[in-house]
Amino acid sequence: MTREQLLAQIDASFELAPRPDPERLLKPHLVGMAEADELKKSFAPLDWQSVPPQLLRTGEAAPTYFSDEAFIYYLPAYLKLIATDIEYADVLVDIVIEKLVLPANEDVLKEFVAFAKDKDRPKILQEYFSNKLAKLDERLHGFIKTFALLSCEQSRCVLHFLEYMQEHYAGYFNEDILRRAIYRYWFVFGSSGTSTP
Repeated sequence: MTREQLLAQIDASFELAPRPDPERLLKPHLVGMAEADELKKSFAPLDWQSVPPQLLRTGEAAPTYFSDEAFIYYLPAYLKLIATDIEYADVLVDIVIEKLVLPANEDVLKEFVAFAKDKDRPKILQEYFSNKLAKLDERLHGFIKTFALLSCEQSRCVLHFLEYMQEHYAGYFNEDILRRAIYRYWFVFGSSGTSTP
């Protein structure tokens, strides 16, 4: 798939996406937080097609502050920015791709093993990883709840975005994060139910 084909598919798949209520752009526990409220003020008047790349980049915390509905609504703007100019997208690449990976114990355990090898690490890190493992079910629930808002066509578009990134930018990523994203969840939206990395 060429970049132009991918961008056209993103436009077509998300063209009629319902815009969320401006009062529901943020996760409820973030309402009243200055940075989150500033992002809400910036994004609320914009449909996803008209969000300037500069706002996406300077508001890099937005994907983590958005409600599920707002994240899904603005997702195509992020996908288009990353596919168009990965260097300019900068930290947004990691933030967005990480949100597209179905959480698993394996991720937390790999991270924990890396930290556990260093005996000088504080005990608080052990508590951090224990808590992270304990909250895995919540994270799985959150992932499924968020991405269930996508139509099959939109989900297929996300799969094509991940495949495009894997084909053209695999060296940009430190880990096999694109393969994990595809094989843990998005592959089911392929034309035959399978996708190859």
